[in-house]
Amino acid sequence: MDLNTIMRRTTIAYLPVEVLLECFSFMELKSLIISRCVCAGWRELVPQAPLNARRRLLDLYYGIVNANYSLKTHDYALECLQPFDRQAYIDKIITQYPTLPDDFRFWILEWPSGVVIHSIWPGLPIRLRLASRLGVNCLGSPSAPQVSALVYHIGTPDAEFIPGIMVWKTPSVATWLILDERPHLFGRVINLESVRGRPGDEQGFEGTVVGDWNSWIEYLLVEWNRSVMNSRTEVGFPEDFTYSRKCGIRRSRRDLDISQLPWSRRHEGEFQSRLKTSWS
Repeated sequence: MDLNTIMRRTTIAYLPVEVLLECFSFMELKSLIISRCVCAGWRELVPQAPLNARRRLLDLYYGIVNANYSLKTHDYALECLQPFDRQAYIDKIITQYPTLPDDFRFWILEWPSGVVIHSIWPGLPIRLRLASRLGVNCLGSPSAPQVSALVYHIGTPDAEFIPGIMVWKTPSVATWLILDERPHLFGRVINLESVRGRPGDEQGFEGTVVGDWNSWIEYLLVEWNRSVMNSRTEVGFPEDFTYSRKCGIRRSRRDLDISQLPWSRRHEGEFQSRLKTSWS
């Protein structure tokens, strides 16, 4: 065997498939997107790699960029995007609460900022002028993301605070990413409607759950599809994406009565008294 043949067989093209798949599993989302464009073989191999949360982000990305409507959102993003330190954003959250769902963490660190879903992105400003009608992007304060305390099992002996991040806020509904590490709570995204003078929701939250998704990526998919449907544009996604049983959001003219209590202050007396509130 001559030297040229040996050198050719030491290039990445000659690596066994198992090794390539293992290499793909260590790549960030941007590198995976580029890798799928290298050749037809890699395009088929990348989805087979053990990508975990990145697999669904990759599928979501291609579902979006292959839709005509993505061009409109791309133009808006380029016009309004503000730079922010992604790692510092995550670090700020972790100093308040140590655990984040992988799909949310990868989304913040690796998601292409030009592919915006329903204006939900820390690099987009809070547009107060539209807040009363369309809602507010609560992630749009990249210098000071806040982990808040939600009341859980209000009015019962099991009342407690659980950690969450407010994602979106309308006059009647707030969207929360739940960080509590119990399996039935961790990583869920809920739309919580404030209801005055009524007990907590049957699921235990202070307010009424009017939207419920199992993961951050599932929530992003629903928001994207909602934007597309509003624009009367069709888009297809992988079959493994499923809708929640509670995708509808009830609209209300009541003012939103869901405060953002910082998680770090949950032990203070005035906030502990909220746990003992009796709802009639």
